[in-house]
Amino acid sequence: TKNTAPGLMLMAIVGGIGAAIGLAILLDKVDGKLRYAQQIGDELGLPIAGTIPRLPKGGVDHKRPEQAFQLVESFRSLRMTVMSASGGESVSVAISSPSPAEGKSLISANLAMSFAEAGLRTVLVDGDTRRGALHKVFGVRDAPGLTDYLAGSVALGDVLRPTAQDTLQLIPCGTRKRRSPELLISARLPALVAELRTTHDVVIFDTPPLAAGIDAYSIGVATGSLLLVVRVGRTARRMAVEKLRMFDRLPVELIGAVLNGITYQGEYAYYSYVPGYEAVDEPERKDLVKVT
Repeated sequence: TKNTAPGLMLMAIVGGIGAAIGLAILLDKVDGKLRYAQQIGDELGLPIAGTIPRLPKGGVDHKRPEQAFQLVESFRSLRMTVMSASGGESVSVAISSPSPAEGKSLISANLAMSFAEAGLRTVLVDGDTRRGALHKVFGVRDAPGLTDYLAGSVALGDVLRPTAQDTLQLIPCGTRKRRSPELLISARLPALVAELRTTHDVVIFDTPPLAAGIDAYSIGVATGSLLLVVRVGRTARRMAVEKLRMFDRLPVELIGAVLNGITYQGEYAYYSYVPGYEAVDEPERKDLVKVT
C-alpha cells in the first residue's frame, strides 16, 4: 500500500547524476590532449612561462579594444619571463612545440616584435629549414638565409634582413637543402649564436617541432634555452612527455611552457588582464613646470 514512486524517482535522479559524473571523470582520464594548466606541471614538469589568448578567425577585432589589450599584455608578460630567465645577460632562446600547428611561429614573431618595441636590438632567426615561412610574414626574400650561411656560401651580413621595426632584424630559413639537418649540428650554428649575441640584445630562433627530428634539439643546445609552445585542447600529452625526455641529456634550460589558444574562462580566467588600464598618449600639459 506504500507509494514508492517518489523514492524510485529520487534514486533514478541520483543514479543518473552519479553516472554522468563517473562518465565525465572517465572521459577526462582517457583524453589524450593537454587541457588544464595543472597538467603542464604534473605531466610535463614545466612551469607556465606565459599564456596567449585564442585569436578570432578573422584576426583581432579593432572594434573590441580588449582583444588587442589582452594580446599585447600576454606578450609583455612572456617577454618579462624570458628576460628574467636570462639572468640579466643577453637573451638567446629557441622556441619549439611538440608537434606542428601549435603556434610556435606566431609566438616567435610576436615575442620578437615585443622585444623590439621595448627598444632592444632583436634578431629573429627562422630555424625551420624544412618548412620555414617567417620571410612571408615580414615580406622579405627567403634566400640567402640560415642554411646558406651555415653552408659557408654567404657572409652574415648577406642574410640579415631589416624589417619595418627599426630594432628588429630577420634571418630567413634560406635555400632548402636535403642536408639542412646536418648543417644545424655543425659548429657554425653555435658560432653564429655567439656572434649574434655580441651585436644584439635578443636572439630568438623559431625551430621545427620536436617531432620533426633533431633540428629543435640542436638549436636549443646552441641557444642554451628553450620555450615549449603547447596548444590547449590540441597538444598530445604523451607525445609532449616523450619528446621532452631527450632534454634530460642535453645542456638546455627549459624556461617553461607557453599555453597557446586559451580562452579566459574557467580556470584560465585568472590569467586574463583587467581592461581599462591601457596605456595611451595624453596631450602635453601646458601648466606644468619644466626642469631645465
